[in-house]
Amino acid sequence: MLGSQGRELICRSSDIELSYSICDSMKHNFFFNITPCSLIGKPHWEGSIYWIPKTINTTFNIRGLTMELEKGEYTILLRGFPNYFEENLLLCLNLTMLHK
Repeated sequence: MLGSQGRELICRSSDIELSYSICDSMKHNFFFNITPCSLIGKPHWEGSIYWIPKTINTTFNIRGLTMELEKGEYTILLRGFPNYFEENLLLCLNLTMLHK
């Protein structure tokens, strides 16, 4: 999905729906994807970001969910920094997961 300041759909399946919105004031134009789009079987997710202004093209693993989630809506704040000191915020996303 190409990002804008509104909410963008990442993926939709029979058990979840993932979307995001930008939570900083910078203009962004990027592609963000997560696969597989499901919580069935406690999957290991793989995320991909292609971000044009910063020429970033990367894939990363998302792990760590060890509990069953109740059905409902969850909000995840994703903030990206160029270093370990949380200085100079590069990217801020509000991810919303609807567990059906």
